[in-house]
Amino acid sequence: MSFFSPISHVGIADVLAKGRISGGGSSSSITDNWDAPPEIKAELAFLIIWCIVAVGQFGMIVSRFKLLPAGRIARAPYYLLSVAVFILALKYLLWAINLRVDSMSRTTSNNLA
Repeated sequence: MSFFSPISHVGIADVLAKGRISGGGSSSSITDNWDAPPEIKAELAFLIIWCIVAVGQFGMIVSRFKLLPAGRIARAPYYLLSVAVFILALKYLLWAINLRVDSMSRTTSNNLA
């Protein structure tokens, strides 16, 4: 059976639809009934992506420390840059957590009212 045959893609579609409520998943689906607007979900996704990018930049900066000449003056800008990128990654992470908690608390308070 070829990888590009239509028969092999039927199983892939079933696997991809398992986590959706209307996708035929079991009662223990991976959704947590987060009823946020699509804009909030997209913002959360982009915050997570930017956090991962910032962590990658931090790792690249730190890995380049050994290539710099010894001495405080040569490495000082890289120390400052690494601290700034670490704080930026932490900001994106905390912003994403705050966005998720805030939108869930709004949803919960709307359901209680």
